[in-house]
Amino acid sequence: MFIIKCVHKLGLKDEYVSEQDVQDIVRSLLGLPLLPADEICPAFDEVKLAVSNDSRFVNKLKKLLRYVGRQ
Repeated sequence: MFIIKCVHKLGLKDEYVSEQDVQDIVRSLLGLPLLPADEICPAFDEVKLAVSNDSRFVNKLKKLLRYVGRQ
């Protein structure tokens, strides 16, 4: 649940509710622990690549990814 807390802390709550790309990233991050251990890092790398630099929320999403990457 730390991901959800981080979403709130970074101010992504409203974007999560209204923006499909933000929902996709957050849901992908939430699913990582459900993967076999050897698939988590490659899947996380795929999630990082999915964050578009064109997104209006790229800075907040990158902060979220950095936070998750440190865990």
